[in-house]
Amino acid sequence: MRPETAQGMFMLFPSLYRHFRNRLPFGAMQTGKGYRNEISPRQGMIRLREFNMAELEYFIDPEVAPSHDFSKWDSTPFSLVPDPSGSHPDACEMTIGAACADGIVRHSTVGWFMAWTWDFLVGIGIDAARIRFRQHENTEMAHYASDCWDCEIDGSYGWIECVGIAHRGCYDL
Repeated sequence: MRPETAQGMFMLFPSLYRHFRNRLPFGAMQTGKGYRNEISPRQGMIRLREFNMAELEYFIDPEVAPSHDFSKWDSTPFSLVPDPSGSHPDACEMTIGAACADGIVRHSTVGWFMAWTWDFLVGIGIDAARIRFRQHENTEMAHYASDCWDCEIDGSYGWIECVGIAHRGCYDL
């Protein structure tokens, strides 16, 4: 029983890389069941022990500077809650392009996926005012990650993570 679905994609990286003709970037997505040992699953759908999940791993060349066009979101303010120990400790609203340029979002590919996540959630009917991105503090981030953001939605239980977006570096490979 697995707590996440990504492990298989890292094990299959050599095959995936060959499939994509030894060229980066490329993405691989996988769906499956996830299992958690929840002590008290009394919060209904929020704290299940078994659930369906999907994960996307997007592999980039760390030696090639990414080039993402954020112009689609130039007039869209994103609600951001940066790491309070970082250089921008206060919650703010700004465009995703500005957040990347200011170093709040530490890698533009992370910002690119944040923007597309926002688009998807608004597109399926989530009120944009109830969506925020919260950056993991350095003390809560996985040891292999250089940046990590949770997309949270404000619902009946408060702010709940619905998507995690992380820059994992090359640790798993």
